[in-house]
Amino acid sequence: MVQCAACGEDNPARARFCLSCGTPFAAAELAVKARAVRKIVTVVFCDLTGSTELGERLDPESLRDLLDRYFATMSDVLTRHGGTVEKFIGDAVVAVFGVPVLHEDDALRAVRAAIEMTSAMSQLAVELDRRWGVRPSVRIGVNTGEVLAGDIAGRERLATGDAVNVAARLEQAALAGQVVLGQDTYRLVRDAVRADALPPMRLKGKADPAAGYLLHEVLAGAQGYSRRLDAPLVGRKEELTILRRSYDDAVHAGACRRALVVGMAGIGKSRLTAEFLSGLGGRATVLSGPCLPYGHGITFWPLREMLRGAAGWTHDETAQNAVRRLADLLPGEPDGELVAERAAALVGLSDTPGRMEEGFWAVRRLLESLSRWRPVVVVVDDLHWAEPALLDLLDDQLRARGPIFILSGARPEFFDDHPGWGADFVRVVLDPLRAEHCDQLIDAVLGSNEVQPAVREHVRAAAEGNPLFVEQMLANFREDGVLTQSATGWVATRELTPDMIPPSIQTLLQARLERLPGDEQAEIEMAAVVGRVFWRSAVAELAQEAVGSTAGSHLLALVFRELISPDTSDFIGDDAYHFRHILVRDAAYNALPKVARAEAHQRFSRWLERVAGDRADEYDEILGYHLERAFELRSSLAVVGDRERSLARAAGRRLSAAGRRSFARGDIAAAVNLLGRAHRLLVVDPPARLRLVPTLAEALHWRGDLRAAAMLLEASTTEADALHDQRLAMHVGLARAVRLDLTTGEEQAGHDAVAVFTDAGDDEGLARAWMLIGHACFADGRTADAELAWMQALPPARRAAPELAEETAMWLAMYSLYGPTPISEVAARLDKIEVEVAGKPYREGSLLRGRAFVAATRSEFATAYRLLRRSRETFDDLGLHHVSAVVSHVHYEVALREGILAASVAELSADERALASAGERWARSTTAAMLAHALCAAGRFTEALESASSARDLTNPGDAMSEVLWRTATAKVLAKDGRHDEAQLLAAEAVSMVAPTDWLCVKA
Repeated sequence: MVQCAACGEDNPARARFCLSCGTPFAAAELAVKARAVRKIVTVVFCDLTGSTELGERLDPESLRDLLDRYFATMSDVLTRHGGTVEKFIGDAVVAVFGVPVLHEDDALRAVRAAIEMTSAMSQLAVELDRRWGVRPSVRIGVNTGEVLAGDIAGRERLATGDAVNVAARLEQAALAGQVVLGQDTYRLVRDAVRADALPPMRLKGKADPAAGYLLHEVLAGAQGYSRRLDAPLVGRKEELTILRRSYDDAVHAGACRRALVVGMAGIGKSRLTAEFLSGLGGRATVLSGPCLPYGHGITFWPLREMLRGAAGWTHDETAQNAVRRLADLLPGEPDGELVAERAAALVGLSDTPGRMEEGFWAVRRLLESLSRWRPVVVVVDDLHWAEPALLDLLDDQLRARGPIFILSGARPEFFDDHPGWGADFVRVVLDPLRAEHCDQLIDAVLGSNEVQPAVREHVRAAAEGNPLFVEQMLANFREDGVLTQSATGWVATRELTPDMIPPSIQTLLQARLERLPGDEQAEIEMAAVVGRVFWRSAVAELAQEAVGSTAGSHLLALVFRELISPDTSDFIGDDAYHFRHILVRDAAYNALPKVARAEAHQRFSRWLERVAGDRADEYDEILGYHLERAFELRSSLAVVGDRERSLARAAGRRLSAAGRRSFARGDIAAAVNLLGRAHRLLVVDPPARLRLVPTLAEALHWRGDLRAAAMLLEASTTEADALHDQRLAMHVGLARAVRLDLTTGEEQAGHDAVAVFTDAGDDEGLARAWMLIGHACFADGRTADAELAWMQALPPARRAAPELAEETAMWLAMYSLYGPTPISEVAARLDKIEVEVAGKPYREGSLLRGRAFVAATRSEFATAYRLLRRSRETFDDLGLHHVSAVVSHVHYEVALREGILAASVAELSADERALASAGERWARSTTAAMLAHALCAAGRFTEALESASSARDLTNPGDAMSEVLWRTATAKVLAKDGRHDEAQLLAAEAVSMVAPTDWLCVKA
């Protein structure tokens, strides 16, 4: 739908004048709603060369006359191609394609206009030379990008943004008579132009060199980006069968049959049609022609292309020759010449006047004649751009006698203006491809099935089954260097993010949304703010200002247009919906100015808090996201002030609560994400930010992001010191001691913290202090003391946070395996914990390690190995590869007890490499020492010495276990080499170190 600028009436998209007031759209122009909107447009900047010389040579009156002729000529070309002339600056013309109404082919329209402007100027220059003796020329820059568009009806500035500035800079880089394209423009038209890449250009005001392309030619009839009709057809077997059956019906019945393939842009209509046609194997006469989105005399353009293809005339032949060639298609027909004349008149090839129904008759007779030789297939693509008269022609052909099959393709929006058309058609609706078919298409486009899983998942998720989106994303990734082919296959060179959407897809979707009536557009934009899933009452509240009392009532119309679908609602009495494609949601969202988005996010958070009531905490993550977006949008527009800081603080609190709950339930990835975002936001509230650090560091450690955890703790230590807050500094210090550099001095630091946190009534701090003491005691070989400390930690941990209590209980049970606690008591502790952590896989994975150790002490080795496999699989499934890499510690203990220590070499080697790549030192030192013993058992003493040396270098002074293990392994190697004195010295050191410990199994 389009809106009249004169009266505000909504009209069908193909209307040429307002159906209410009669104002021609060419004169009144299409209206933009009285609000700003963000959109991707193409800007044409044209400048007259040699203007200074003209001013010197010509009288002011003559100069004005010349400029008027120039402006009129350039403006005429621009408006004919759908551009809007924004302004004249001196002797420059600035036009925007995409304002007021966006079209998916705006870039191609702009480039066609630009090349025609150079030709028009050349012709005008001849006339100017005759009159004034001057031959000026133009230079043109064309650039595509996002702008903020204003209200054309009020004649405000049409487009504001860097895309306009770059177009001007590209024009300045062009020589007389040249057209220079920006990179995004070129990408949108590359298959329709002949252009050469220019050396990187230094544009005024730009820090980085810019890419540019010198335009030579625009190819007639070509699309800006060609669809890959050579790609294998996947997931369309049933649809192809339906088309073949419909065609067979037309052949067997000897009558006209029609089929309509319907689907969103890029879903594969043209590819399905091509596959159907290739299957005919030359057994039918195929006549095809596309509908055009704009231009003069386009009503019967598809028919004209069909007739030209059948008769074989060329574009440079005369109309008389074309009519004669048409008549040649009707040999022996008594009315052949009349049919040719009437058909030619219908498509504009003849000046002979004729009524439209006579033209329809002629086309019908022509098809009937051709079908006597063999079946005829008529293909009309892009029917959503068809004029009503063409649709009438297609309806008329049903009267034809003969095996004739009419196959058309259209987008769902075709039925917005023609709801009842094609009732007699066989309608084939193309749904999105399934995941496995998307994978096949990805492999076909890249020419390999060796594709990084993250790349495959990103493209699959973003494209959501749309073949064109798959092709365009992969093409853009390759051009931008984001996707490269390595020895292991196609890999991403940097993180793939949701905003990496090619301009071709963005303009396609934004153009679809701009055709919606105003109320529907306002509601879909507010729905996009809410998210992929949204509620009717939320949209009604957010859209009330724009829509009024009927806000929320237009969602069913969007369902009918196949943009959204009903969903299950969380709230009783309220309807829920979801966007059928995430990129449609993104396009609607991106159309809103940032200020409007920020305000809508805040309003939605207030709505959700109100309707959720006592359950608002359940929506912490959603509320945090919307407040976060409001903060980010506002802070991107202005210096952060009190309002922005308040938003950041509120968002941080919500995300922090959601992150802690995620960590408590074992969703480590979500915890890292949520807590990390909260940490960034709470830079406005340093104490709250630092209180997050211990949990965030622990979550990072679980996920294996050890370097990130170390950087976080180092930076937080500096921040805490700057605040001069003893408790906060101790919180950070405890986390750092546990995660980074546990040494013999940390036990005393823990006791100091106990005193401070006890006085302050800080249960979380108290629990963490006792946990650190226990950890330090165990590292020193005093398991019984460690157990006492962890028992002290349990009560405050239970009061402070469930996840802390679970962690403490796990430590108490797992590390007791090495001390004097009877194995039956350890097993009982594990049984108790199993009930408490049920449903939390990351806890269950650790529990399985402990059970495997218990099984090994009872000589149940098969059971022990089975439990270890399950433990490793659990952690790997969760993506916790760092934690998975310490499973081999228990594998070592099991193999040692079974007497087959050499069997643990493979697992220990793999895990040592994994820990090294993660930058881990504490667990790796133990792994390397264990590996040295296993290599000795395997008779590989040279490697054993290397591994023992590595363990020695990695071991912290407070890590008694690793100290003992690397010494005893080195002693074995030295003894094997006959260096008995050195071996005995190291062995004695190990014995003296283990003697004061209560590690019974290590002493043995």
